[in-house]
Amino acid sequence: MLCLNIKNIVFNILQLLLKFAIWTPRISFKINILLAGVLLWKRDLHEVLKSVNMLVDKYGTKFPPKHFIWKNQRICRYYGGVLYSSALFAYNYRTSHPEVVFKTPSWATVSVFFMDAAENGIKMNKKMLMQLTHSHLYWAEELKNKKDNDGVLSAVKNILRAHGIDSADIFITNFLVNLESYLLHKKSGSEVLDKFKIDIEVHNPIYSSETWMCLYNILIFNGLLQSGFVARNKAIDQVFAEAESEPENPVYNERALFAAFEIADFSLAKKLLKRLEKIILLKKYQDLQAYFFLLTGDINNARKLWEKSLTKSDKIFADYFRNKKVAIVGPAPTGLSTGSEIDSCDIVIRMNYMGGDVRLSQNEFGAKTNVTLYAATFLKMKKEQPKQFVKDLDYYFVKHPFSGFVNIDVKQRKAKVLIKNKMFFNKKPNAIPCIVYDILHYETSKIKIFHSNFFLSEKPYHKNYPGIILDEKTPKFPNALPLLTYHDLISQISFIRNLWKMGLIEVDENCADILSMSNDKYMEGMEKLF
Repeated sequence: MLCLNIKNIVFNILQLLLKFAIWTPRISFKINILLAGVLLWKRDLHEVLKSVNMLVDKYGTKFPPKHFIWKNQRICRYYGGVLYSSALFAYNYRTSHPEVVFKTPSWATVSVFFMDAAENGIKMNKKMLMQLTHSHLYWAEELKNKKDNDGVLSAVKNILRAHGIDSADIFITNFLVNLESYLLHKKSGSEVLDKFKIDIEVHNPIYSSETWMCLYNILIFNGLLQSGFVARNKAIDQVFAEAESEPENPVYNERALFAAFEIADFSLAKKLLKRLEKIILLKKYQDLQAYFFLLTGDINNARKLWEKSLTKSDKIFADYFRNKKVAIVGPAPTGLSTGSEIDSCDIVIRMNYMGGDVRLSQNEFGAKTNVTLYAATFLKMKKEQPKQFVKDLDYYFVKHPFSGFVNIDVKQRKAKVLIKNKMFFNKKPNAIPCIVYDILHYETSKIKIFHSNFFLSEKPYHKNYPGIILDEKTPKFPNALPLLTYHDLISQISFIRNLWKMGLIEVDENCADILSMSNDKYMEGMEKLF
């Protein structure tokens, strides 16, 4: 609550400064940016849009006023974050509310801002480079829908240039030619895959892991998931090589450890852990060691290490989950008659609970709900609406604390911020892996996942599932771009697969079939859907 009060105080002071003082245009501009940033800090993105619209009205759409901003790297990064976050929120909101019109910076505008920043000497940190990449990929998607393939390739070249990748390099030249052929429907995804593999074999390009991950992002955003998977595997090979070349570098070795965790190479993980023990802080080492114990099935030793850092809130939940059978129910229609099994569990966890009258088949999904996870995007869009439903629940989870009723409930122990899993090789876990990781900290008697197909279906969501809007006018498979922006398909499935193989969790029949696939077969299936 203290943090929330500080946010409100800062916001009110900035508003008063703008209202009652006379400032130069440069200072006024900075205060407006700070206002939008504080709104982001408060996680009130509806208000962020209003603030950004004010910037648009006041300064025009040619972001940014360069003579105000390029001299200050911090303001530039801050402003870029505000533009990117507001554009992404508006994009996500329009996906489920196509009738709503927002006046916000377009993806073209945001992309141009980041390229201008890169070319004006702004040091691109990892976060800013990610925002540049994703804004260009969203822009490329808009151009692809307009059949502007030259524009798509131009956006891709901007990404490559920002990452320091030479478009004249023979391998990259071939990469761009293959991408263009795919966009023009001259080559299929499988033909691009074959050519991509041949080019790797012939030219043997020696790129950094970051370069390979950049190519991976470009490929998967354009629907070439199998080729992207090849690039991703090259990135992992290079991550291991980078760690070996600099054994005293904690960043390289930690990233290599995450890759070893993902591919379940636990002998390599053990070697990297031993190396990291000498070069990182004890607390961080113990966190990594606990994760190693978890993925190798030694849950008791993992919990012993976790116990040292459990908060008061975590301990309340430890009592709640102790010796309980837990069902985690996803949104995917499977046709399996699992409703009775779900309802027989002591605790049933669902996503985005919006009351008990949701029109789902009880034979398939069951009827009981004890706990829910409210996704960040869902709360941003629904604002105070879920407040009326939480009284039906024992507790609810959130990934981050929010302003308003959620922060109050976190303080009063009605809501809990999930324990974060920061050890994915790429990006962040989505809902089900987040829940699983949190409740594995507690001594449950059983955890079973139902109705999760890792998006490997034309219908990854039931049309009546809370927070999902699908109708006859909407494609069966929802827009994949937000999924690829926030989460990594391989990191998600690998984490759950490792836990399942170690016997730490159970899954339903449909989920077991998907977890039994190799990652390349999974990506082949996903490419057909995308």
